[in-house]
Amino acid sequence: MSNVKLNYENVYKGYKIKETDKENFVLLKKGPEVGIRITKLISITVLIITILVFSLLNKSEFAINNINNTNISIIMVLILISIIVHFSLTFLLHIIAYKKVFNIYFKESNEGKFIKLQKAIWKKIKTLVGWILTPDLMMAKYYKKKIMQTLKKKKECICGIQMYQYEELCVQCHDSIRIMNKFFIKFSNWLNVTLTCVLGTLIVGMLLFKNSVVTFFIYILFFTLLYRLLSRTIEIGTAFYKDVVQVKARIFGKVGNKKIYLHGWKDSFIRKPLRISLAVHSLFELLISFFLLYILTYFLFNEIIIDPLTKSKITDYISGESILDFIFYTISITFFNISYTNYNLWLWNLLHVWQVTLSTILIVLSIASYLSYDDDVSERDADFFEDVLPKIGNNS
Repeated sequence: MSNVKLNYENVYKGYKIKETDKENFVLLKKGPEVGIRITKLISITVLIITILVFSLLNKSEFAINNINNTNISIIMVLILISIIVHFSLTFLLHIIAYKKVFNIYFKESNEGKFIKLQKAIWKKIKTLVGWILTPDLMMAKYYKKKIMQTLKKKKECICGIQMYQYEELCVQCHDSIRIMNKFFIKFSNWLNVTLTCVLGTLIVGMLLFKNSVVTFFIYILFFTLLYRLLSRTIEIGTAFYKDVVQVKARIFGKVGNKKIYLHGWKDSFIRKPLRISLAVHSLFELLISFFLLYILTYFLFNEIIIDPLTKSKITDYISGESILDFIFYTISITFFNISYTNYNLWLWNLLHVWQVTLSTILIVLSIASYLSYDDDVSERDADFFEDVLPKIGNNS
């Protein structure tokens, strides 16, 4: 047995995963996870149906006014509105994921008023730049930290003096944190896919109508998608890069004994199959986001793209006659196209490089690394899964 595994055995020796954690794991799998999975599948189904219906119509002219005909002051206002919209959606998404886990573990239906929680979030802002660039990443960090703080505050996990501890929490308390983190990350991932599909359904549906109100909302959704994509790509890139490259460690100690260093510590109960699933879900979410941005960019900048003086190469790849053109184009870049072409439209060039970079991180760095990931479990973890898996009927 290696020194790393021996250290883990010494820290966990004699302390099995608590029965309450086993019960809560089953409750999370059979309750909130089922609901969120159904919501995710419904949103994907509705999006696919909307795209198929739209493709059958084969509408060559979309009902959007070109953005270059819009006053710059109006565009700035729309960008500001888009930022507020994304902050609101991101806050709602993460609070749902957090509350689903919180309500199971602490058996409460109401942690406090919405306003108090909102104020608590803003008090935790450490850097304005971080919140502006990627609220998704900052909120994910906030709620993961809040899980640990809440466990300490609620005193749901009582540690004996003879138990190894880290940050005033014993190994069994960290079991609770790892399980809660697993489901928070999983729920957030699925809800992000759901939200993207909902936005996609709205956008594709709106393209069928032509009036000033719809055009106004199309502009808002366009800037919201751009901002959301920036925020999500930073979060996704950071999370998967750190998960693959960064090796965490924890030092546990107890009274009267020397401290033990645990190499390769994992903050969540996420195993190999779920890691691959999260990466695939994120890849699907990004594929839909880029597809929507390509189609909006094409018709918002249509006058520039089709103008022979600009010599845009976009029309060499997309005719604009069918929505399927944009789907196939997006898929080809995601999986096959790593070359760069100057399309003579800066935003399209940016989206192309942006998509190739993120696809490379997810496919080459993350998914490929996870396939060779060592998914060996300790004896106590094996006992835990032996108890809970028969109750939930699957192995995820």
